[in-house]
Amino acid sequence: SLKDNKLDVDSSGKVVHALFGFCDIRNFTDLTEVLQEDVVRLVNNVGQIVHDAVVANTGAPNKNIGDAFLLVWKPKGGDGVSIKHVAENALR
Repeated sequence: SLKDNKLDVDSSGKVVHALFGFCDIRNFTDLTEVLQEDVVRLVNNVGQIVHDAVVANTGAPNKNIGDAFLLVWKPKGGDGVSIKHVAENALR
């Protein structure tokens, strides 16, 4: 945690129950060779589809890494949603 805008390494951590998904574009190297500069448009289009699908199923896009996407689903605090329900949403 941060304390006075400095990292406090002595603070205790907390357990967070979440599901992480990793999605990447298959054969990306081949696509890059064929599409060249248009590959950026492809990645942006795929990213939009992935992000929309994840958000529609109560998840959150976490990070885009080139041709890959890191996605996370976790129960919202206090709303009684189980990790099983979160997992079911992640698999849609």
